[in-house]
Amino acid sequence: MPKFDEGKLRFDFGERWRVEKWDACSAYAQGISKLSGELDEPGGGVRVEGTKAVDFVGVLDGERLYLCEVKDFRGYRIENDDRQLGGLPLEVGLKVRDTLAGLVGAYARMGAPPWVDEYGQVLARRKHQVHVVVLIAEDDVRPNEPRGKREARDNERLKRVKQKLAWLTTKVWVENPLQQRAMPDLSVESLPGAGQK
Repeated sequence: MPKFDEGKLRFDFGERWRVEKWDACSAYAQGISKLSGELDEPGGGVRVEGTKAVDFVGVLDGERLYLCEVKDFRGYRIENDDRQLGGLPLEVGLKVRDTLAGLVGAYARMGAPPWVDEYGQVLARRKHQVHVVVLIAEDDVRPNEPRGKREARDNERLKRVKQKLAWLTTKVWVENPLQQRAMPDLSVESLPGAGQK
């Protein structure tokens, strides 16, 4: 059972999973991550930066591809409040786009790790939609927050993330990793020092 630490969270994937820490694996490092740098169009046009990557890519039961992005905002609530409805949905969309491009590129290359073949075949079969899960650990207590405001904010954040991923899938979830339900056969625990600056 693969275990990975991401920030102050430990992910323990069960036997039903084949999982890679995408932003740390050789297929990413030797592939699409080399497409980096900045391009500024003359006249102040488009600005393009390097590639983005989700934290985990996984195949569940040999037939469902999951792309998972993890954010640990505990202890940084104020710094990240505006980001959650502003830049975060676009950031997730770009990470998903670049990760899929990287997986397809790795699948097309000779000499890619064997797991890439399995992922490529799952995508090629098109039996199931790609699943995107954004796991956001947040502080539980928000002083003076009116009842229902957090739920409304969470619903709006999910709506905005779904809008950015509508080109790919309807299977999109935004959840707390310590309470998540979108990824079966996965347990997540908080590591010492979580929420401390």
